[in-house]
Amino acid sequence: MLDQIFIEECRQALLAEKSRIEGILSDTGKKDPAIPENYKTSYPEYGEDGESNAIEVSDYEDAMAVEHTLEEQLLNIDRAIARMEQGTYGICEQCGQEIPLERLKALPTASVCANHS
Repeated sequence: MLDQIFIEECRQALLAEKSRIEGILSDTGKKDPAIPENYKTSYPEYGEDGESNAIEVSDYEDAMAVEHTLEEQLLNIDRAIARMEQGTYGICEQCGQEIPLERLKALPTASVCANHS
C-alpha cells in the first residue's frame, strides 16, 4: 500500500507538470471550446512566397504533432489524479498488483506495472 505522503508528492508533481504543459499549449494554440481537453494549434504566418508557405506547413505539422503528444500527457495526468481520488493509484489496471514504487517515481502517470506496459 502506498504511503499518503508519497501519493501527495506525486499529486503535486503531476499538477505542476500539468500546469507546465498547459502553458506550452496556450503559447502554441488555443483551447477548443467544444472539447475542453483539446487545443487547436495556431497556424504560423511567415509570408506570401512559396518558400514561406512551405515552412509554414512544415512548422504547423510539427506543432500539431507536439500538441497531440502534450494533450496525451495531460490526459494521462488527469487519469492518474482521478485514480488517486478513487484510491486506486499505484494498482495495475491489468493484474491488480501494486505498481512498484520505483516505477511510480519514474513515471507518476503509470497505470500498469512493467509486466503490462
